[in-house]
Amino acid sequence: MDAAPKSALVTGGAAGIGFEIACLLVDRGYGITILDLDQTLLVAAKHRLEARRPRPSMRIATTLCDVTHAADLGAAVRLHLERFGGSLDVLVNNAGVAERGDFLTPSEASNWRAVLDVDLAAVVEGTRLGIRAMTKGRGGTIVNVASAGGLFPMPFSPVYAAAKAGVVMLCRSLEGLAFEKTTPVVVRAFCPQFVDTAFVARASEEVMRVHAVRGEGATNAAVGSSSSHSSSPTGSSSSNGSSPSSSPSPGDSSNSSGPVGSAPTFKELVAATGGRLLTAREAASACVEELVDRPPHEHGSSALLLTTSGPKWWAFDAAGRRRAADPAAAAKSRL
Repeated sequence: MDAAPKSALVTGGAAGIGFEIACLLVDRGYGITILDLDQTLLVAAKHRLEARRPRPSMRIATTLCDVTHAADLGAAVRLHLERFGGSLDVLVNNAGVAERGDFLTPSEASNWRAVLDVDLAAVVEGTRLGIRAMTKGRGGTIVNVASAGGLFPMPFSPVYAAAKAGVVMLCRSLEGLAFEKTTPVVVRAFCPQFVDTAFVARASEEVMRVHAVRGEGATNAAVGSSSSHSSSPTGSSSSNGSSPSSSPSPGDSSNSSGPVGSAPTFKELVAATGGRLLTAREAASACVEELVDRPPHEHGSSALLLTTSGPKWWAFDAAGRRRAADPAAAAKSRL
């Protein structure tokens, strides 16, 4: 089994943070399978990944998959194992959807069941399948892309926040698997805030629409829109953020800007909270460097919160301890 090449599987991997994570794993020599609902995006992503692989023999595979169908997800994992000689070293459960509609307004249609199906149930199933595969092999790492909304309230996306909080608690409850002597499985939650992706832009537009219907302050809407994803309906994760040291946490209503005027842009809303948009590559780099590259015993927590502070990004574990000030310092600074 140890002779099999190292491999990774990324759900929602055709765009956004999921694709950037896939790029970084390929750079590190992982053969990879990306899952997504969008065949066109999958084809384009495969070509780009093949162009950057360090060895022509490295396999880049794609699978069209709706992660809410447990049978399809299970088949995708089995296909990956067949392709890579029984190896699954890294699993990134990244696929997700944003909450649409106003949960508090009876006349508004809400997709809250779909949010739970994609953002929680599919992650639970993916984690279960990953643990099964890894414990039969040589162990591995499972990264579940959650959100800062899994750690802080989100008044404008309460079901999304509930789903992401469920993901965080799932990972915390599985911490003990990392200490198995023969086949350790590290299960971690990645919780980014504002990230500049198409998913977050669309999600922010929906938050602004609901905010306008409710007639509430723009900054409150901004900090309530923290999420994490990107392309297709069951597509890729990206995320969102302002520094907890200099700006309100998601859901902090004490910074409402008052009467509603002309709708601000998403970037203006982020600026109003004192933060800046992370790029998908910055978020992916933090995810891979902190949660995949580091030996399991170096993890201080099962959840990693990524935020911004001026021109630098900061990564914190769930206990609030600073991990690294910037990507260049990540290898040297283990605080």
